[in-house]
Order: sequence, then structure tokens, then C-alpha cells
Amino acid sequence: MSEGDSSDPFADPYGHIHGRRFTLNKPGLYIVGIQLVDTSNNGPNGGPVQSPSEIIHLYLQAGLYLSDFSLSNKGAAGRFGLPGFTDYVFESSPTVSGTNWTVVANIIGTSHSELRWLVDTNATVPTRFYRIRNTTD
Repeated sequence: MSEGDSSDPFADPYGHIHGRRFTLNKPGLYIVGIQLVDTSNNGPNGGPVQSPSEIIHLYLQAGLYLSDFSLSNKGAAGRFGLPGFTDYVFESSPTVSGTNWTVVANIIGTSHSELRWLVDTNATVPTRFYRIRNTTD
């Protein structure tokens, strides 16, 4: 039976369930796989009405997090999860504690959160550090 209407198994064929939430309390990028399974006994021979769904993967992020980084002869690339409505600047420096950070790219916040690849095509020095900084606050 559906949690939406227990009197009729076909009244809520989409299985809408109020109040389901995911909470993350440690910084990182998480991948959650969800599979919907009909546990009713209203189908043929007392089994489920629907077959199990395919696994759906969702990305969830806590904090600003670098999910991937790669180097090639064409430069350096990093993938960040960026919240919507927030502007960032992607910067590089030859030293981690230096004050001479150079802007690689400006990221203008979109109306939604997203994973975005940022590329430094000038990554030609042997040692280079990167940071992403929130400029909206």
C-alpha cells in the first residue's frame, strides 16, 4: 500500500512521502544511492504492484569541497560543488601561505547548486596551490 493513501493502492501511484530529509554534519561530497521498492501485497499473487526501481544516485555536499583534481600537460582541473546564489573566485599561488594569489576564474552563482569543473590552463610551474573563495559574503 502507498503511504499517501492506505485505503486504495492505486490512489497515490507515486508514493509521495512527506518529511524525508538527509542531513550531513561532516564536510565532504557524498553520493547516495536510492532504490524504491514496493512492499505492498496488492499485486498479482499477493505480491507488489510495482517492480523495484533502478538505483538513483544523488550528490549531497556539506561545506565547500573539492571532489576531483587532475593534472595534465594542458593544465590543472578541479571539480567543486557550489551552492546556488553564491559567487566564488578560483585562485592559484606558488606558495600556500603567500599573499600573491592569482585569479584563475570567477564563478558567478547560479539559481541552483551544481558541480562545476574549473580549469587552470596556465599551470606550468612545478609547484602550485589552489583555493576557492566565497566572494558573496
